[in-house]
Amino acid sequence: MRKKTSKSLTTISIMNLLDRIKSGLWISIILVLFGCESSDEGLEIVIDNRTIVAFEEFDLSTTNLILDSLRTDDGATNRVVTGKYVDDLLGEVTAKAFLKYRLTSGVAITDSSRIDSMVFSFKVDQVLKNNTNLLENFLIYELEERIFDDVIYLSSFESALSRQPIDTFVMRVQDDGMLSKNFLNTYFGRYIESMLRGADTIVLGMTGELGIIPLDDSGNLVSLDLESDSSQFIIYSSDSAGIYVSQFRFSEHYSSLERNFSGSFTGGTTNLDTPSISEDFTVVNPIFGINTLVDLSPVIEFASANENIIINRAEMVAPLSSTSVAPLEELKYFFFDENYGIRGEGEFRDPFLTMILPNRFYINASGSDSFFTGPDSTSYNTDVTLFSELFITQLNQGEILAEKFVMTGNKILDLNESRISTEGIKFRLYYTTIN
Repeated sequence: MRKKTSKSLTTISIMNLLDRIKSGLWISIILVLFGCESSDEGLEIVIDNRTIVAFEEFDLSTTNLILDSLRTDDGATNRVVTGKYVDDLLGEVTAKAFLKYRLTSGVAITDSSRIDSMVFSFKVDQVLKNNTNLLENFLIYELEERIFDDVIYLSSFESALSRQPIDTFVMRVQDDGMLSKNFLNTYFGRYIESMLRGADTIVLGMTGELGIIPLDDSGNLVSLDLESDSSQFIIYSSDSAGIYVSQFRFSEHYSSLERNFSGSFTGGTTNLDTPSISEDFTVVNPIFGINTLVDLSPVIEFASANENIIINRAEMVAPLSSTSVAPLEELKYFFFDENYGIRGEGEFRDPFLTMILPNRFYINASGSDSFFTGPDSTSYNTDVTLFSELFITQLNQGEILAEKFVMTGNKILDLNESRISTEGIKFRLYYTTIN
């Protein structure tokens, strides 16, 4: 029985990884310089009766996995979602957006000043539509509690709302559109005016919190891009001397997600369950919390029986189902544990212990480089050469990084969906045995 990996051993292996890869790098070139022999067992390149490069392909089995308690406050995404959407296959999801607005520039509103407009605006990033009606209503609430920058907010959490909504947004739902409203002469507008009017100097950094809540009959799910320059709260005021602008931007934020899965599921609908959804594909759908769990057992068995090898190239090919309409453009591969699932936040502490990483990350570690991009027209093709060398090195030293991994969206609040064909993920390994 192998034990789980220790951080010290992994650190040593990472330091030696590139040197070991470089020592075998020339062997990869032989793939294009010499002929090869193939059989049902694999492919071999032979020179002077010696095997130089061998090839093996493994079928990795997959299943669906529910992860319903992921963080939705990730500052790297700068998105919130709100609304409701019903998927014919997966069920229903209701999202609520919670965010903080912060004054970044402005002037005090004096007794002689007049407020001309107070406009909240949001850049719409993505939309999932059930209704043909393009107009959607959202209720605006003040929050009874603060949103903190040092607190982890999971998808199951909701901040307490004021007893009554302070106003509504009426939005024209369309991709790459805008959600905006002028709050002049509304309850909320008067509240903001009282914060600014009569102050001798403006207090930069003053904040407030809002909830954007869908109505019960909502039929569209909307993703709002808070990082866009178009997402802001602008107050225009004027007096006899001129026109003035005060600007609020959005800072801390998160979204709550309530999911009601379809009755067609079999195998459970709670966290870490592995439901059967289709005979033809597994699903990666961040907004529904459904991911694809991949079993590495064939690779582990092979590496355990072949200790003295150098990896020249390794790749995984995940074929898309023909029913995959708008697949995710960025994926992360997190190690899976039967007890706790995945530790997504762990990538910020030590990604080598929590994820399969692209080659570029091992060379120039950066959090923005911890995801894989794709797909091409039919599949996700990922080069995992450096990870495989580390994985097998650890295995041969009596340690194991992961027995399974989870394919998830890089952006937890991405509204797209990938369907991975149950033909299976291929793990292709080119290697050399050291005598």
